[in-house]
Amino acid sequence: MKAETVHKIVAKPLRGKRSKVSLWSLGKEDRNMYMAFCFEVNNLKYFAAANTETSKLQVEQLKDLDDVDSKFLFRWGDPNRGDDWNNLCSLAEPSKYLSVSGKAFTLSSSQETLFKFTCERDKCKLKSRRMVSNRLSR
Repeated sequence: MKAETVHKIVAKPLRGKRSKVSLWSLGKEDRNMYMAFCFEVNNLKYFAAANTETSKLQVEQLKDLDDVDSKFLFRWGDPNRGDDWNNLCSLAEPSKYLSVSGKAFTLSSSQETLFKFTCERDKCKLKSRRMVSNRLSR
């Protein structure tokens, strides 16, 4: 029996040559924008996906972009929030949100992890903060 390979997305600062991480912005028929996270390792593309059976975040390799479906897509949270920070909701699991637990990215039913995207000269950064009693903490 072949051992199962387990991948997890870990947030940590990198120095020197960085791995290729892309944030894909995709429009859908409903006119909303959705995001997919693509990680390149040894010229292979891996995407963060919501596992609808376990309600957990997993990583899957895709060979063709046509295979990107709702389990790979996240939507920017509440559009009426009023600041640059918001949560990311799974399109496949609408009650699950992208979260950071320790240094690992996970899915959670809690909306307490907020994200902010900043882009400068073709470089985009994703920052996260945990909301505590309506206050933001790092």
